[in-house]
Amino acid sequence: MRLNQYAALLQGYATSSNFKTVGSFLYQPVTISENTKDLLEVYINKVRPKNSQSEFLFLTYHGDHNKRLGRLTTKYFSDKIGLNITTTALRSLVATEAATLHKKGSITDEQFHSLHTITGHSDRIAKEFYIKESICSNVYNGNQAFRKIKDSSSGMV
Repeated sequence: MRLNQYAALLQGYATSSNFKTVGSFLYQPVTISENTKDLLEVYINKVRPKNSQSEFLFLTYHGDHNKRLGRLTTKYFSDKIGLNITTTALRSLVATEAATLHKKGSITDEQFHSLHTITGHSDRIAKEFYIKESICSNVYNGNQAFRKIKDSSSGMV
């Protein structure tokens, strides 16, 4: 992200072309919540080195472009709650919750598609994830049915 994108982030989103699937998607939207907007303002006004001439939004303590935000996110969760939570894991958590809400009818097909698109999942990757999730659910439910069949045939039901 670049410093000149700060205002766009505060308005709702900015676009980035610095991600591993840029060849396929060209741009990825970066969105932030209201709480994150507040934190971003604190960062800009209090933390980010003022004397830096860097065009990059996130800088190291020495004013250089910070390319380790993913690692810092993982370190934060490790330090605070003792869990190894990566940015990929966070995206998966969002995808899982979105799939649950979609199945319940709480979010529309369009909202569901938009969410996995802005979190950087292609239709193909999202479909693979949901197929794997469906297989897991089917295995669990199938095993429950097998247990009931077994219990029924042995007179335990």
